[in-house]
Amino acid sequence: PSYLLILCRDFPQDQRIKAMEEWWAKSHDLLVELKMTRDTVREIVGRANIALRSGCDEVFALLESRDVPLIIFSAGLADTITETLSQYSSIRKNMRIISNRMLFDSSGVACGFSHPVIHSYNKGRFGEQFRTVFDEVKCRTNVLLIGDSMGDPKMINGLQTVDNVIRIGFLNAKVDELLPTYLKMFDIVLTQDSNMEVVHELLCTVLKTLL
Repeated sequence: PSYLLILCRDFPQDQRIKAMEEWWAKSHDLLVELKMTRDTVREIVGRANIALRSGCDEVFALLESRDVPLIIFSAGLADTITETLSQYSSIRKNMRIISNRMLFDSSGVACGFSHPVIHSYNKGRFGEQFRTVFDEVKCRTNVLLIGDSMGDPKMINGLQTVDNVIRIGFLNAKVDELLPTYLKMFDIVLTQDSNMEVVHELLCTVLKTLL
């Protein structure tokens, strides 16, 4: 019921946020009960046959070559994100991950999760908690923000010295219903599981002007 309430846009946002927090808490408790380990996470990711968006590696390589910080801000699990990048792409020196994290005991068994829980509706509230990450990019005044949920445009709230922002949104489902809303929140909206070509071309254009 909590998950269905999260998806139903007819309910007030405060009720959906409460339902989301309850759903995440129960999901995390279940993973602890299952005695999830680092090795299990590695095995699950390996079996998942995950595919990053076409063009991700080119974007990652371009940003790394120009020493542009890449912050991955997710309501998922940092453990699975890190493992996914390790197995299907690569971890690059300019990457920083802000996400929920499993806490492991001395035997490598999950015993809890980081708090507070990051979910789709509260990404704009973590400026202080992740201040060390944001301080690394405090001299950066231009931001390319990429997201796929309506809470993602708020990810930038932790940055205090931003002059220019371009927001690109990926709208993967319910396009006819949600496109008008996404167009109000993002400067560019890409539909139907689009690849990263537009992102790559935009970055190439911007970075050329900075040579």
